Parts: sequence; C-alpha cells; structure tokens
Amino acid sequence: MSDMKRTRFAAVAALVTLAAFTPAVGQAAEGDSGAGNASYVQDPAGGAKKYRSQWTEDGRHKLSANFRLNPNPVWKTMRAKDRSGGFVGEMTVPDPKTLAFKPSYEFGYEVGTAVLLKKGTLAKSGKHSVTLHAELRPKGARSGTRPLLVIHEEYAEGKPTLRKTFTPGRRIACDSGVYRVDWKVSRAPRTRAGKDAATVRGTLDWNADCEGLRSALRQSGGEGSRGA
Repeated sequence: MSDMKRTRFAAVAALVTLAAFTPAVGQAAEGDSGAGNASYVQDPAGGAKKYRSQWTEDGRHKLSANFRLNPNPVWKTMRAKDRSGGFVGEMTVPDPKTLAFKPSYEFGYEVGTAVLLKKGTLAKSGKHSVTLHAELRPKGARSGTRPLLVIHEEYAEGKPTLRKTFTPGRRIACDSGVYRVDWKVSRAPRTRAGKDAATVRGTLDWNADCEGLRSALRQSGGEGSRGA
C-alpha cells in the first residue's frame, strides 16, 4: 500500500475513532472541529426519566428534575503527512495536542399536580414559576470559591415539563482535573401561604480526562505527523 493510501486510511480511521467517542454530531466554535458526546454524565445516573423528586409541603405538587453534562470534545485539525514527512494533498487529520472540551449543560424537570387527593394521581398541567440554577467549580474548591460558570434562568409562567440545554461555549482544558456542578431546580410558591414551593438539588462530578481519546487517535494513526 502506498504512503498516500496509508495516510488516507489513517485519516479516515482517526475520524471514525472520534465519532465512536462522540456519536452525536454537535457544533464547535470557529477554528475547531468537534462532536457532541453521547457519553453524558447525569445526576441522578440513568436516562432522561430518572429524576430526583420532592413534594411541596401542601402535597399538591411534585417536582422532579435531573441534570446532565455533555463533555463535547473539540479539536483542531492539521494537514496529514506521509511517512517521509510530505503533506498529502489537502487532507487533514485531528491533532491530539489540541483536544479540549466545550461542555453543554442540560436540565430536565416535570411538575405534577395532584388531581384529587394530596400526593395522589398527578396531572402535568398549569403554569409554574420555575428557576434553573447550576454552578461549575473544580472539585474540592474551598467554600466561597467563585464558580467558573453559572447558569441561571427563571420562568415566571413555566410549562409543567421542560428539557433545555445550555451551551455557554466555555473551553475546559484536557486533563485539568475533576469538576463539580452544584445544580438545583426550584418551584416558587404561587399562593400566599407559600406551602406550594419545592426545590430539587444535586451534585455532579466530571473528570476532564483526555487520555482515552488521545490513545484511540494514536492507535488509529490520527496524529497527523505519523501517517499509518
């Protein structure tokens, strides 16, 4: 097999490797390539319908919520080279040295309203005053440490169900450690007595480790300067 064919094979293998790590295609900032990462981290662990829940004091509403972080790896590309060091046309391959993350953050919630009896059969109906809030910090940061990222959104007339993703675009360096997200979803009281409020909160840890991606790229020949 010629060097050009070997390098083309390596370039395709590198992209297939990244696609295996990042199956759901997403968007990257200018100058980056990337893909949404299907290997999300969720609190509580599980699928979209796995929630933390709390009833309001009056037993009339049940708030259920979860939170996801999608790592979304991004990278820059470089011109592919054959074994002799020559460029192979305009072909490009991922450059492992530029791997980073641009996470997206996803809230999901449901507000159920008891139809007849307190804490009885629920209907997802009506409008609700709901607040979404999350703060990202390095894990182990001292109390009072300013968060690296804050997400805050309020809905005065919110729907009874919602799933929303925030993509702030903040870059997180590879191998920069473990991060913790403190998140909460709150339903504000809509009665004078205030007994119809509820808050669901949790924490989520995420390791910004890139060794698995780098290793896969090296094995597939996707370093650009090596070829196959």
